[in-house]
Amino acid sequence: MKISAPSALLNRREKTIAWICALVVGITAHWQWVDEPLRGQAKKLQDLIEGGVRIQKRDLLRIEAAKALRPRYEQELQPLRQQTSDEEEMSTLLTQVEGLTNELNLKITEMKPQKVHQFPAHKIFSINLALDGTLVDIVHFLHKIKEDHYRLRVEEFLLESKLPAQPNLTCRIQLSRLLIKPDP
Repeated sequence: MKISAPSALLNRREKTIAWICALVVGITAHWQWVDEPLRGQAKKLQDLIEGGVRIQKRDLLRIEAAKALRPRYEQELQPLRQQTSDEEEMSTLLTQVEGLTNELNLKITEMKPQKVHQFPAHKIFSINLALDGTLVDIVHFLHKIKEDHYRLRVEEFLLESKLPAQPNLTCRIQLSRLLIKPDP
């Protein structure tokens, strides 16, 4: 018995149907195992790219907003920057406190500047004071030093009465001022 190729056993019509079936199976297999996974990967990549673009646009808007605010913050921080040497800043602080106490009729019994505390971005200038005056004048003094012009902070406060019958009080107070270090 002679073995012949399968295509030899089929007539022309059957060969055409076999080719069409093979073509349909090939196209279906290609679509299911090649095209569909590639389209899924392309869709995932497209989603990642669109997400990255949205994040970049959002971050760009934040950066632009920060750039717009920078001059305003610089203007706000300017009074807090150290403009002169440590000695001149301390002298200014002492002069301001002395002027304020004279204005409010307080008597300075002791005034001691402290060592300037240095930190990486700022410096703290502080002084110890002993004042004599009435309670009203001392409270007025504490209120005045909180104004923006003085920018002073009360670190320690002690109020003593000299004599029970006397209206004058002694006030020991430590004041400090924080200044941003000048840019190098």
